[in-house]
Amino acid sequence: VPVAATVALANKLGKPARVLVGLSANSTDDLKSQDIHPDIVEHYLVGIVGYNGGWPDWNAGGAYVTIFAEAAQAYGAVPMFTLYQMTANGEGNVDTTADAAFMNKYWGQVRLMYQLIAKLDKPVLINVEPDFWGFAAGKRSDHDLTKLTARVSGQPECSTLPDTVAGLGQCVVQMGRKIAPKALIGFPPAFWNGTPSDIGAMMQTAGANQADFIVAQTSDRDAGC
Repeated sequence: VPVAATVALANKLGKPARVLVGLSANSTDDLKSQDIHPDIVEHYLVGIVGYNGGWPDWNAGGAYVTIFAEAAQAYGAVPMFTLYQMTANGEGNVDTTADAAFMNKYWGQVRLMYQLIAKLDKPVLINVEPDFWGFAAGKRSDHDLTKLTARVSGQPECSTLPDTVAGLGQCVVQMGRKIAPKALIGFPPAFWNGTPSDIGAMMQTAGANQADFIVAQTSDRDAGC
């Protein structure tokens, strides 16, 4: 029997309440040429402008988000973006969350992503920062994200949230709810620095329980490697 929450999520996506199949693709052209019709089409949004390049420069004004999403929607698929910006200042460099210059650009790009998604006025899935949460868990033996500094409260959508990595995750959700209500947000827990129960509790402090789904990645080899 389908779980009610799963049915509700499928309904929001305009898809039937069954297993949905998705593919990662640079464009829908390859899918069309092979007559493949996935339920979801996914692509990474990587980098930060000024730090070895970032996705807003792929097309002027970040238009790649619009171009990719509209092409997926026209092909009958739900677009999904994997937000992968945190590694722009070094993979595993959790301390970068306390860097004001870096985080101002980080939040500016998150806001731009949501603004572009809002204009689509259709559901879009977002996977929030794979691997980052695993590295964050390894910064402290108690995995306490409320004790790790992050620049958060300077964002108008998140002015009441704490300046911690826990607040950072909550801000991604809160900003999305305010700017792009049809965006569906998911967090990808990583378990290499803690037990499932430890990481589950940690992810709740980051707002994962306020999100819409959980991302369980079986491999990280699709990140443009």
